[in-house]
Formats: sequence, C-alpha cells, structure tokens
Amino acid sequence: GARVPLTITVQRGHLLEGVCGLAAADFTHGIDVTFADENGTGDGVRREYLKQVVAEFVDPNAALLKCVEQEGQHAHRVQPCPGSGVNPDHLSYYEMLGKLIGVGLMQGGCLPVRFTMPFLKQLLKLPLQPDDLKAVDPELHEQKVVKLSEYSEEMPQALDLRFAEEETRFGATKIVDLLSGAGGADKAATTGSRSEYIK
Repeated sequence: GARVPLTITVQRGHLLEGVCGLAAADFTHGIDVTFADENGTGDGVRREYLKQVVAEFVDPNAALLKCVEQEGQHAHRVQPCPGSGVNPDHLSYYEMLGKLIGVGLMQGGCLPVRFTMPFLKQLLKLPLQPDDLKAVDPELHEQKVVKLSEYSEEMPQALDLRFAEEETRFGATKIVDLLSGAGGADKAATTGSRSEYIK
C-alpha cells in the first residue's frame, strides 16, 4: 500500500506531556502534524513542532537534555542529563527523541538540536576515547585525564587511586566500580595500569 505518514494532533506548549503516548505509534512513514484548534499542516508545521518539542526536551526543568557549554566550539551542544532518572518515564522520552530524530532525517531535515560528539559517537556505536570527556565535562577531563597523564611514576601509588569512584546524585553517594566485573575498590592504579584507569 501507499506510504502514508502518521497524523498526530498536539497541544501547543505541552508537547512533552503527550510525547510518551506516541511511543507505540508507527513512525515508519513519517508524521504529519496538526496543532490542536489550528488548521495548518504540512512541512512547515512539522518543522515548527520538531523545533518546539526540542525546546521542551532541553528545558532544564524537564531534566532530559542538558547544555554542556555556553561558549567555544562545543557551545549549545546537548547530551542526556545525568539526573534524568528523577523522571520515572525518562527512558520513554529518550525513545521518542530517537524516533523524532528519525522523522527529521526521513522527512527532509534534521532535528534542530546539536548533540555532543561523545553522545553522537555512542549513538553510532563508535568507540569513545578518554579525550572525548573534554566535550562532556572539561573539569573532569582536566583532573582525570590530563593531570593523571602528566603525573610522575610514583604519583598514582602515592594518591592511592583505586578502580572505583564515589558518585553523588540527589544527595546520595555510592561507589561506582570502574571495572567491567567487580573488585575495582581492591585494585590500585599503578603506573602500568594508568592508561587503563584513565580509560
């Protein structure tokens, strides 16, 4: 049969509220958008919808996407917000964001958003490198990649670095094991394992 785009009607100003309800919908052939109580349709309306829904995704109150830097070559690039778990439906929102990216590409345009390079690499299943951290968290990159690379041979042992890190989110602190299995807290970073620790 003919490839007919899915027609959706959305409420202007409350786009995120309805986006998860579309999770089961078939976006294979694209979408046609109508704003509630308005007559317009077509490419311009779809582009306006994508622009507005992205603005709601990036809104700090949504805790879904966060802007990494305001200036420089990575200015206004966004990535998933580490605290997105505060919203119990955050994975559904990310699934819909992926579908909307597909819609934008399929229907002759892109979603009006710039992602950080490390996030794009993850989407494309490309390997991440330690220097990718700079685009995500410049301060952490300086502390954990640049400085550790410059330390003398004795310094990693003197600092008693372990393959485990403390992480604090929403006031709760937990130990994150840096090894793929377990036992990172028992493994010391040495000069020989420094590159593994940084990675």
